[in-house]
Amino acid sequence: MQLIMIFETRASCKSDYRYVKSAMDYFYVERSYKLTPLFASSKSELTNQEGKIKKYKGLYAGDSAVIICSDYDREDDENNAPISLHCKRCGYELVWMNRNVEEVFLGKSVPSRQKEKESTAFLRKKETYLSTIHTLDNKEPLLKHPSSNLLVVLDKYINRKHK
Repeated sequence: MQLIMIFETRASCKSDYRYVKSAMDYFYVERSYKLTPLFASSKSELTNQEGKIKKYKGLYAGDSAVIICSDYDREDDENNAPISLHCKRCGYELVWMNRNVEEVFLGKSVPSRQKEKESTAFLRKKETYLSTIHTLDNKEPLLKHPSSNLLVVLDKYINRKHK
């Protein structure tokens, strides 16, 4: 199984990817899947990755699932509805980070200029964070924050080692 995961972050920063990949390594059986991260560079570009998705699906002989990872930010964010509709229309999974990935993983918001630095600091203490995190397994992540449906979505495709 190939998991094509699309992140808002830039390829040069990879902050969102660092959090999600750490959670995958912590909660799931070691490499029973191929992870293919794509970096959209912004929330508004998450739905414009079809060329890359097609390319990576074609390069992989087995089944592929596409998972878009998006910050919810605010209820009135103009990007939320198009992202949700795009996922439904294309049969993609949608992982919401409510309100954003840093709130979900760190319990606080982080200014844009510090995102890379904070994600790097997280990597040094990821076991401590991940062993106590209770925000990743929410079936209705938009009803409260911080919360995410990351583990709910990943459970459909890969086997969890820590419940």
